[in-house]
Amino acid sequence: MLNLNKMAVGLLIASFAVFGAADAQPKRTVESAYEFLVPALTNGTKGALLNQKFMNSETETHTEPLVTAVQGNGCQMVVKLRGAHEYSIRIDWSRISDIANPSEMGFGSMVTLRGTVEDASGNAFAFFFPSHAIADRAVTAMQFIKDGCDPGKGTGF
Repeated sequence: MLNLNKMAVGLLIASFAVFGAADAQPKRTVESAYEFLVPALTNGTKGALLNQKFMNSETETHTEPLVTAVQGNGCQMVVKLRGAHEYSIRIDWSRISDIANPSEMGFGSMVTLRGTVEDASGNAFAFFFPSHAIADRAVTAMQFIKDGCDPGKGTGF
């Protein structure tokens, strides 16, 4: 009887190990956040709000995507936009004060970055994603990068 109990416990532990490993999420890193953000921005962005001007991939006169390139490394991200002119926006995540949760707009789900965004007048810049689900994931990735770049993170506050 004792051997059967030991065997049952062993099988139970083994099944938890197998099924628990299958459900494990990949570890989040700044690199993995950029691995999600780069294609989400270059392939999925439907519009952007820059210098209080709405740029829309469907109404611009060119056929290239609105976001033509994204380069992210650590606390710096550069986004290149094509509208009537080409724009390059530099985002220093340590200087972003807020990443607003997605809000539904008629055109898509808007994610707003507040703080200092170089080459964008004012203090906000927004991306429009095609769905709320992608926008939620983008906010999670952006917030992860921002939190890692917080100059006060070592203070405990």
